[in-house]
Amino acid sequence: MLRDYIRKSSQHRWRENDMASAVKSVRDRRLTLQEAATEFSVPKATQFKRCRKQGRADKVSVKVLGRYRNCFGPEEDQVLVQHCIFTESRTFGIRMKYLQVLACTFVVTNDIQHRFSVAKGRAGNDWVLSFLKRQLELILAAFNKPNVRWIFVLLNELHGACHFTASRISNVDETAVSTVPN
Repeated sequence: MLRDYIRKSSQHRWRENDMASAVKSVRDRRLTLQEAATEFSVPKATQFKRCRKQGRADKVSVKVLGRYRNCFGPEEDQVLVQHCIFTESRTFGIRMKYLQVLACTFVVTNDIQHRFSVAKGRAGNDWVLSFLKRQLELILAAFNKPNVRWIFVLLNELHGACHFTASRISNVDETAVSTVPN
């Protein structure tokens, strides 16, 4: 899969909401195919095919280019984003491999049609990169300077609120506790 595809074709230049309005007006018998195609600037042949499809006008007017389909809709994307944000808020870093395994587990658990490698048990690199392009609020590898500073701010707040004694505070380094889940 190409990561930075530049479109060269002039097909599918119409907007989905224009096609939905054209299909709806033809189905309601307010306009003919030719009148709707002219008024909404959509191809007549494409509009004819979409008028024959079963379903709501906004559902049949969705553009589909090529054979690759996004296996997640906006709702599923948002569930993954919320889980990643929750994990990052607990100071666990989100690595690329963790996100790949999480996506594959999500599609298998929810019985979603996908093209991920079940044998490897994870999504591909291209899927992760396109997911991160769609979800700009996510950042991989959260163990960085601002997050370490945030950990010490939390530690100061807890120490100020709970007044721990010296015997209740432990020093743990990275050899004893993993900061990145496996």
